[in-house]
Amino acid sequence: AAFSKCEKSTITPETKLAQDLQMRSVARIGLAADLEERLGVKITTFDILKPKTVQDVVDMVQKKQNA
Repeated sequence: AAFSKCEKSTITPETKLAQDLQMRSVARIGLAADLEERLGVKITTFDILKPKTVQDVVDMVQKKQNA
């Protein structure tokens, strides 16, 4: 699913969700639902609002997968 109008090729681990991708709460909740469906991890609304960068999201998902 598309959560940002940003070009995929410009997204790096350091890309900021709010500032660079303009991801607000609703988009983040959609991202959480998509990650849950694709990866089988449970991500709460509280969880998805914490990450500041793309790498933070990756780290959060990896931590949940390894729990």
